[in-house]
Amino acid sequence: MDGKEVAVKRLFLNTRQWADQFFNEVDLISQVRHKNLVKLLGCSMNGPESLLVYEYYFNKSLDLFLFGKAMM
Repeated sequence: MDGKEVAVKRLFLNTRQWADQFFNEVDLISQVRHKNLVKLLGCSMNGPESLLVYEYYFNKSLDLFLFGKAMM
């Protein structure tokens, strides 16, 4: 990789229904582009554990990106 920091969300999928929902969510998230949403960079599914890899904003709050400093 390029040394970029990322945020990783770990999920445990123990049923087929959860796995189907995971794939639907990944498909939807990967198609959405909006200035207030972090970008999905990738995903991995290995056994019951799945990972979603997102852009990472160091020491920042989503509120700051959504509302600016005036709301803090």
